Amino acid sequence: MIISVVLFLSLIQIVFMFGGKMFLGELIVLLFLLLMVFVVLAAKLVGASWSNGGLFLMYGLNLANFIFIWLVDKRIVTGTIIIAVIGFLIAMFSYNRKNQDDDFDSDFEEIEPIQSEVTTSFEPGKYVASKTGKKFHAPKCDWAKRIKKSSQVWFNEKDEAKDKGYKACDCVK
Repeated sequence: MIISVVLFLSLIQIVFMFGGKMFLGELIVLLFLLLMVFVVLAAKLVGASWSNGGLFLMYGLNLANFIFIWLVDKRIVTGTIIIAVIGFLIAMFSYNRKNQDDDFDSDFEEIEPIQSEVTTSFEPGKYVASKTGKKFHAPKCDWAKRIKKSSQVWFNEKDEAKDKGYKACDCVK
C-alpha cells in the first residue's frame, strides 16, 4: 500500500512537469491506474481470487509507464523506477504464491471435488490429500499440514490415491 502511494505521488508530480499531449496522456494514465487501485483494493477486501493478479497487472502497467516516461524525458528520478520494480516484484511473488496455494481449500472460492465418490476418513494412513485438491502428500509435508481436517482424505497406498484421480506431490518418494 505504501509503495502504491509513493508511486502515485511521483506520477502526479511527473504529470505536471509536462505540457500538451504528454500532459493529457499521463493524466489519463494516472486516472486509469488510480481507478485500478480502488478496484483491486475493493476486490482484496471482499476476498476475490483475482485481486493478486490485478495488483500484479497494476504494478506492471505502472512500471511500463515510468520506463516510457524515462525514455521520453530523462527528468524522471531512477529511484521512482526502482520503487515501481519493487512493487512489481512483490505483486509477482504474491501472485505466484496464490497460484501455488490453489491446490488447497480456499476461503474465497469453492472448488468442485475431483470425484464425488471420495469420502472423508479421519484414520491416518501413509498419504493424505484434500477432497478438493489435485495432489496427495506425505503427512509431514508442509502442504499436507495446510489441509483442513474436515477435508482430509487418507490413503494407505500410492496406487489407491492415483486411482481416485490424485497426483503425487514432490514430497512423495
